[in-house]
Amino acid sequence: YTSGTTGKPKGVLQGRFQVDDSAARHGVHFGWNASSVTLIVAPVFHLTGAVWVQSSLFLGAQQVVSAATSAALILSAIQRWGVTHTVLVPTMIHMVMNEMAASGQTVETLKTITYGGAPMPVALLREALVRFPNCTFVQGYGLTETAPIVTLNHPFKTNTGSVGSAIGGVEIKIAEDGEILVRGENVSTGYFESAAPSGSF
Repeated sequence: YTSGTTGKPKGVLQGRFQVDDSAARHGVHFGWNASSVTLIVAPVFHLTGAVWVQSSLFLGAQQVVSAATSAALILSAIQRWGVTHTVLVPTMIHMVMNEMAASGQTVETLKTITYGGAPMPVALLREALVRFPNCTFVQGYGLTETAPIVTLNHPFKTNTGSVGSAIGGVEIKIAEDGEILVRGENVSTGYFESAAPSGSF
């Protein structure tokens, strides 16, 4: 379900194909394979967590699913399982770095941290790039209606002023009023007992 920014919550119609399509493109974008280990702390009833689970399954990656969101337990999981990829909101990245500073722990296996859900302060990103020297940071943008991925920064570049470009199979158009329009196989067919999403074209 999604409520958008205003109005009552509404059910987003999302078939299995839409979610599968988005998940497959996501994993391919990062080049996951059987040697990848993903840590999923986002709830799997949410599309972020669900897509990470499905992407891992599609490409044969190992996955560690955890309901724990404390910095100490996230670090413990990364070290215990040799995690190579995870997705965190900026606040959680900040918490993990504080825990590393307090405990003296380091992280060697992480290759990519994807972040989203909130703006990433430039100062925090710069600090994270120092704290995780072998890790690439990738910003993602999406919404429930797109199952959920729309854009990702290229995994080998970091641009603090951009959420990246459209993933394969997705088109984006900015309307004159600033509305973001999205077209692709991952876009919802509409809302439960309502019309199609207004942001599709």
